[in-house]
Amino acid sequence: MLKQLSFVFSLIIFCSAFPGCFTKDKAGLPCLGAGEKNDLEWINQFIGQSNDHKAVIQECAVVALAAGGSAASSVGDNSGSGGNGSGGGDGSGSGSSSGTCTLGTWNSVSAPENNTWSTVTYGGGRFVAVSGDGTNRIMTSTDGTNWTGMSAPENNGWLSVAYGGGEFAAVAATGTNRIMTSPDGVSWTVLAAPENNFWSKIAYGGGKFAALASDGTNRIMTSSDGITWAVAAAPVNNNWSTVTYGGGKFVALTGSTATNQVMTSSDGISWAAGSSAEPNNWSGVTYGKGMYVAVAHGGANLIMTSQDAVSWTSVPAPEDLDWWSVAYGGGRFVAVANSMGVAGTPTGNYIMTSSDGASWTTVAAPENNAWNFVTYGDGKFVAVAATGTNRIMTATCL
Repeated sequence: MLKQLSFVFSLIIFCSAFPGCFTKDKAGLPCLGAGEKNDLEWINQFIGQSNDHKAVIQECAVVALAAGGSAASSVGDNSGSGGNGSGGGDGSGSGSSSGTCTLGTWNSVSAPENNTWSTVTYGGGRFVAVSGDGTNRIMTSTDGTNWTGMSAPENNGWLSVAYGGGEFAAVAATGTNRIMTSPDGVSWTVLAAPENNFWSKIAYGGGKFAALASDGTNRIMTSSDGITWAVAAAPVNNNWSTVTYGGGKFVALTGSTATNQVMTSSDGISWAAGSSAEPNNWSGVTYGKGMYVAVAHGGANLIMTSQDAVSWTSVPAPEDLDWWSVAYGGGRFVAVANSMGVAGTPTGNYIMTSSDGASWTTVAAPENNAWNFVTYGDGKFVAVAATGTNRIMTATCL
């Protein structure tokens, strides 16, 4: 703890002479500033949330760590955003690599509308979730517990939302304008996608958004500002179902049992195809603690991990459920299960957690809903569901 405080004080002292450390993103949030929680979790959270100034903050951190005599590895790599969870996936995730948080009790809360909530992300001090049905297809929350529903500019099939560079961006599978953006999660503007594909997932990293589709000629589109978008061809026309950013690259997986189930890119434009550990229906991927972790909803070993997104290792899940999404934060991986499409409601524990990606423990969810997505932000995990009475559940890192 003394080392952590020494690191923080050294960092803040150094930054007081380096104005770049205190730059604000478009949402007006300081990338780093005094008066907040003085621990590594806070430093990592702001590195994860303010991707547009991540490099200069990390540079400050490295210099301050050298001055304070601590190891540079104390600052975790939480560069991913959106896609699937965070630390990696959503930009929303963050966590200290120096320890693993203890999760509090999972609590379920009601959504403002019982929609089929697709995904949720965190950024700019706010959780934002989107849905492909219902009257109000957006809901927001500053604490993960109290939510407000609002109408989308177009009632499209919104499937994914990500945050980065001070902007939220969401993509849809149906509708006229299949992109919508917002600086605050409240006021949204729709844009036409360069191709009207079935856009299923979006992530942010390396200064740009990257969205993936499950059909169409060009199944990738990217944007550095959320406004101007360009398409790119995937190396293989698979049903790309999930994407994250971490370790300096985007990593995407397919939910169909195809030959090349993995593709990677350092810039979101040029992609290389790769093989997975097993031909499962991969539905979620995230990045944390220097590794990629993926989960599946069909197959033998429903987890796989990789240090480089090239060579993958199979890991058995503690329970044979449809694992749909995985996120990273607070030094911990958390995955949630989905019961959609399964006869009845399968019994079991719909949450599993791990500190290393290899050993997993299941936890009972407050409700066995079809949990579609989980993310991390503001020191807590938040998941949204497609079915059930209370379609939101949260757990705080203690």
